[in-house]
This record gives sequence, structure tokens and C-alpha cells, in this order.
Amino acid sequence: MTTQGHNFNRHERRALDKKRKRGMKVSFSRSVAYVPEWNDNHEAAEADQVKVQLKPLEVSDLIVLMDSMSAAAVGKADPATLVALDDVNNLEQMKHLLGACGDLIPKYCVIEGLEDEGGPVSAEDLVKFPFYMELSAELLGQLAAISMPNEVEEKNSEPQPDTVSTPTQ
Repeated sequence: MTTQGHNFNRHERRALDKKRKRGMKVSFSRSVAYVPEWNDNHEAAEADQVKVQLKPLEVSDLIVLMDSMSAAAVGKADPATLVALDDVNNLEQMKHLLGACGDLIPKYCVIEGLEDEGGPVSAEDLVKFPFYMELSAELLGQLAAISMPNEVEEKNSEPQPDTVSTPTQ
């Protein structure tokens, strides 16, 4: 067998055939560790930080979130830039966003290390109590950010291990 001027022996042919059958590798994490900025959490000692395991949204949930984010951005210069929801400080915007998408937080987030007077705080608690509205909005922004498709810079790159990250501006 000859490919572009190279003669392949039987072993090389098998290796080439196996490589072709493997398919494409993509960089996609099914869970991302995230340290929220809410309440200066990211500045606390690592042992005292709230951590959240985020799972990428399913397509139908991502569409609902993006539509809600666009509606919450009415009056902003560029609604498409609202992927990082750190700008959602307006109570009306948060009310609309959490009303439409609050159910995504318990479905896609696992909270670790957050307690109040009632004990450990769950993802369900975040959407129940107004005290956690800003944290909920931040998490929705991060869910959108990790769920949005983006180009892999290096074709067939190796998947990266889950890392603790903070949002980039």
C-alpha cells in the first residue's frame, strides 16, 4: 500500500487503519469545578471557599437560558455580551432570569461548602431564598459559558482535567 510516496508494511497499515477508526477527539468536560466570586468567596482561604460542580446544559436548556439572558439584557448596548452575568445587578433583570431559568440551578449545579443558619445550603435553596439571587445569577452565567460551543484550538487535543476556575472578563 502506498500513500503519498510512502510504502506501508502490514503492521503500519493496521496501525493506520486503527487510527482512522478511532474518530475525532474533542475537548469536552462533563463536569467543571467552579469557585464563585459572590460574597468575595474567591478571596477566602481555599478550605473556606464555596465550590460548585457545574454540568454543561442540554441544548434545550441552553436555548431557554440564552433567550432569557437576551430578554434580561433589554436596554443594554449588546445583549449578546450577557454570557457573563456579572452585570445583572438590576432586580428586574434577575427576577426575569431566575423566574425563567431558576430550575436549571438544581439540575446542573452541586454546591459544596456553603452553610447558613439552617445548615448546609443546597442548589434548591439558592433559588428559594432572595439572599442567594446574585449567586444564582452568577451560576447561570457560568452554566451558559461552559455550555456554549467553542472551537478547539488544537485539533484532536487531549481532554484537560477538571480544574477550579474563576470567570474571565
